[in-house]
Amino acid sequence: MGIFDKLFGGRHRQPLEILDDILYEVESYIQPIGNGHKIFPHPVIQVQLAAADDAHWAVLQAAFIQEKRLETSIKQRLQKSGCDTTQLQVLVARAAPDTAEIGRNGYVIELSATPQVIAKTGRLGPQVPPARLEVMDGTAGVSASDITKSPFFIGRTPEVKDTAGRIIRRNDLAFEDDGTHINKTVSREHARIVYVSSEDHFRLCDEGSSKRTSIFRNNQTIQVIANDPRGVALHNGDEIYFGRARVKFSILEETA
Repeated sequence: MGIFDKLFGGRHRQPLEILDDILYEVESYIQPIGNGHKIFPHPVIQVQLAAADDAHWAVLQAAFIQEKRLETSIKQRLQKSGCDTTQLQVLVARAAPDTAEIGRNGYVIELSATPQVIAKTGRLGPQVPPARLEVMDGTAGVSASDITKSPFFIGRTPEVKDTAGRIIRRNDLAFEDDGTHINKTVSREHARIVYVSSEDHFRLCDEGSSKRTSIFRNNQTIQVIANDPRGVALHNGDEIYFGRARVKFSILEETA
């Protein structure tokens, strides 16, 4: 039994099932900006679809890629909510068999400031300079996490679900939900880091966390304003506080 057979329990999910979940997840990222207006703050949506074999991939291509069916459906859903989609890009590719983020829903979505390169294989590859977060206070699933995609999500617990039990977010750096005095100050959807290629740097954004986000740099504390889509530019060596949890941000040297 292959990896995707294990994921799907031997049954391929129907394209309409996948489409409904994708649209629901995309819709969850819409943000209000006042006076009844809303925006979708990410100019690029990247969708990777899990295919058990080439025949299954052909079905998914017909359902989602041909005639830009998925792109059209996403834009129509966002437009229905009042969002401007004129600059929105939707990229769809086949997920590699070892894509860790793929779950039983059969897809993974990444929201980026800039599109990733689609190689000849038809799969997405990250285009983010190497950087790392090192956990200094608090406990997470790992002691350090490389930032390999944009946006990079930080919060408490690996997955965040809605009241219906559907996944609405996966945290790339996930602090443990163990009730300790430090970790409990980290919100489930606390913050995100995005790489802005036009400015050639990373920015830190607070996503409405209850205990807020701040940066300690050169003996000064910089508060990150909640729900500000531009956030604050990060510098090499910054110490970032998510509530009382603390991490160190480092830009790594690129390897040949």
